[in-house]
Amino acid sequence: MQGGVLELPLSLGQGMVPARLSVLCELWSKKVVYLCLLILTAEQKEWRLSVTTNMLQEAESDENFMGQIITGDETWVCEYDPETKHQSLQWKTADSPRPKKARQARSKVRVMLIVFFDMEGIVHYEYIPQGQTVNQQFYLQVLKHLRLAVSRKRPQKQVAGAWALHHDNAPAQTAHAIQVFLASHGIPVVHLL
Repeated sequence: MQGGVLELPLSLGQGMVPARLSVLCELWSKKVVYLCLLILTAEQKEWRLSVTTNMLQEAESDENFMGQIITGDETWVCEYDPETKHQSLQWKTADSPRPKKARQARSKVRVMLIVFFDMEGIVHYEYIPQGQTVNQQFYLQVLKHLRLAVSRKRPQKQVAGAWALHHDNAPAQTAHAIQVFLASHGIPVVHLL
């Protein structure tokens, strides 16, 4: 244990689950394997361990289980203004000193990005407009756009129940209107906490 973080070994073993799951396990490792001792109660840790164990058992018994999950997450994206190679070219003599380049600095422009992905890659993403709060009405529109993206990019998942949504448990994502929308369209939710 270092810095208040408990590291749990994730032993998948040879042949226990398909090899392609390793990528998804790596993506989930920050949320599933590394548990913050200062935030989670003993009951929450026990629940997470139980859910993770159940998911691994499900993955072992159904090789398509992990392929059915579409994960949604949010992150902040900062704008960078890099100089192109052509812009950085300068005429100089052979014995003149190399030009000094400015360090690439992060812009003050920050936007939030909501991205949904599965084992095949990114299914849908949306940038949240400046000043927009992610409330249940906004998230409901994002989920409607996600359904359209799934039908376009993953036509094999158009059937109700063919895919499950894994997202955070923020208030906008657990609101009653969101749960009703997901249930009415046959989209199960994978709960981790």
